[in-house]
Amino acid sequence: MLNRSMTAVCVLAALFGMGQAWALGGAVGTGAQGSGGSRANFKPGSDKTFSWKRLTFTDARKLEKPICLYIYDSTMKQRNNTAMQIETDLLPDPVVKEALKDFTMVMTTTTSQGWPELFTQLADKGAMIAVMTCDGKTFVNYFNKDRKADPQVFAMAAQQAVAQNGRAVAIAKADAERDKAAADAAAKQEQVAQGPEEPKPPKLIPGLGGPNEKKTEEARKPPEKKTGVVEEEE
Repeated sequence: MLNRSMTAVCVLAALFGMGQAWALGGAVGTGAQGSGGSRANFKPGSDKTFSWKRLTFTDARKLEKPICLYIYDSTMKQRNNTAMQIETDLLPDPVVKEALKDFTMVMTTTTSQGWPELFTQLADKGAMIAVMTCDGKTFVNYFNKDRKADPQVFAMAAQQAVAQNGRAVAIAKADAERDKAAADAAAKQEQVAQGPEEPKPPKLIPGLGGPNEKKTEEARKPPEKKTGVVEEEE
């Protein structure tokens, strides 16, 4: 399933590169000051507007909620202006806060493991934030140093992700059921190929085994190993 998800994401990314995705509008406006501190002392990843989680792609998908993924480049020595715009202008905007209230909010860095390279590349030498359905197949919109969205546009993208997420959940469950049915069928086929299991002999209750009880018990015992020196016959 992961391969199918990543194929869809890659196709959408290609469409974005060819300019066939949503038009994202102009630069981020100068909204309310965010919780990431002043611009002079800004440090990426300090946003307190949302309850961010450090989840892998696999774990985030299991929650069955649309995903807002925020990745920033933690290796930059100079100030990360893109991350600053995301944390101080975009995220604190009331429209964005309302639009993202039902999302799984994931924050990570470009050096962390657990997310496909496609996403981390978008945050190289800056940062990126994206909204998508829980399965990652519908990569609705993203914003990074090259593609800047104002709060209204980003909120609309979030609403679109919410609208499409129900269908994504239904498809994911259908895929899981189909995979389970296929695994069960394969297990049954393997069992048939191995043949029926040999029946185990009944366990005798002492004193109720009849006249052959002693012989039966002796037959079940493994043969004793011979030890010591074997005498040669004359």
